[in-house]
Amino acid sequence: MQTGKSLLFAAAIAVSVANIATAGGFMLQVGNPNASAEAQAMKAFITVKTVGCHDPSNAELSAAAIGMKDGKRERIPVRVRRLSPGMFAVARQWPAEGQWTLEFVARHRTSGIVASALVNAAPEGFDRGSVKLIPGEPSPDAIDQMIAKR
Repeated sequence: MQTGKSLLFAAAIAVSVANIATAGGFMLQVGNPNASAEAQAMKAFITVKTVGCHDPSNAELSAAAIGMKDGKRERIPVRVRRLSPGMFAVARQWPAEGQWTLEFVARHRTSGIVASALVNAAPEGFDRGSVKLIPGEPSPDAIDQMIAKR
């Protein structure tokens, strides 16, 4: 019985140490491109910033537009431009017709932490109320739920 308690205690310590190692977080913030002269100059649709205690400038960001067009699901890779350390801008690269959800996935190069965001796009701009921040990569279910809200 004592060995079982010892193993349970050791497992609890290991989980605590893992939590401390990733403490401070790493996440994304989406923003209005009007707040950045550089983003405005490139006619950005949205800006994305990596934030947290893990040096945000060590992040890589990928993006895609996912939506329904002519009754079929479509996924379009989206080019991301780095504005400054940890700050990115995305211009519209998906069709104006159809309903689109933007997926952003950031990977921190040194810590390996992944953070993502999903946001619904409208013809005139993104829907700030739809922003969903996700630790890790978004699941297919999370993407399906965002598209279903449209």
